[in-house]
Parts: sequence; C-alpha cells; structure tokens
Amino acid sequence: MAYEVPSDQVTGGPQWIETDRFDVDARPPSTAKREEMLAMLRVLLADRFQLRLRHETKVVATYVLTVAKGGPKFGSQFHKLGEGQSLTDGRDANLNKGIPMGGTMSGFAFLLRQNMKTFDPGAGRGISDPDVSPVLDQTSLTGEYEIVVRIDTHEDWPTLLEHQLGLKLDLRKVPTDILVIESAAKPSAN
Repeated sequence: MAYEVPSDQVTGGPQWIETDRFDVDARPPSTAKREEMLAMLRVLLADRFQLRLRHETKVVATYVLTVAKGGPKFGSQFHKLGEGQSLTDGRDANLNKGIPMGGTMSGFAFLLRQNMKTFDPGAGRGISDPDVSPVLDQTSLTGEYEIVVRIDTHEDWPTLLEHQLGLKLDLRKVPTDILVIESAAKPSAN
C-alpha cells in the first residue's frame, strides 16, 4: 500500500513477510494529505523494518481493458455519473443477477480482477486459481461510472464484457513495474 503497488507486483524478501504480522501504531504530527501519509509510511517501513527495495520492469501477462469496436454500450447497466450523483446499490429490478461495480475505469479494472478471482460466469462457479492476471485500464474513459455486470450468462469474462458493456478484455504481455524487496528485518520491540 505504501508504494501503491498491488501485492502480486511485490517479490523477494525473507520468508517471514508472508506469515508474520505486526501492529504499527503511528500518527502523523498533523493532518496530512494521502501522498504525505504514504511518504511517511515508506519512511517508517525503511526505518523500523530496515526495508530496502528496488524497482524492476518485468514483462507480465496482463488483461488489458479497452473500448471494443463500436464503442461502449451505455445504458442502464453502464452509464456515467453526473455531478452529485452517487452509485445505487444495484437492486434495480432490471439489473437482477448483476455485480454492481462503480467508480473510475481504473477502479472498475481493479474490481473486475477481484470478481474474476472469485466468480467464473461461464462456468457458474468460483475460479480456483488465485493467480488471475492484473487488469490494466486503457479505455481512455474519464469520470465515474455505474457499471453492473450481469452474471446470469454462460459467457466468459471477455465475451460478457464485450456483449454487455462494449468493452474488450485481452490478455497481453505488458512491461510492468515490480517492487523487489532486497532486504528486511523484524523490528525490535518499542
């Protein structure tokens, strides 16, 4: 979180980082913006855990979300939110059996990946493989949207998204920033 990198884009480090848990009680000296909080958290991790990192670019299989030929299919399942408008709770009668997702398109890409990990609409069951590739937003759609993906279908995710929303989901090899933990140490007690 401190480096704004998904956990599957972090590698290396001692084995205990996967199993040991620590409570960190830290407070900023005054109110701080998100960027300032993350910077303070990075300093804390470097200091208390003697954390040493480096960035590396690696080619990774990634789902790329784009607008399909013919453009997005805006309607009751997919529409831009106006100023002051908020997301509904997805209980609208014409959106039964749907997964409500909303926000920016990059947020939708994140939620899409989470749902791809837990539900396979084509098979009507959960996906057992937790290593679903990341989803990268390249739609160029700005603003916030309300999106409901109907799962009462036998289509796989790429087909479902194209038919329902006019969005294309392709698996590609993409250069990706990977955070490599070079070293870390367990902190001493206060």
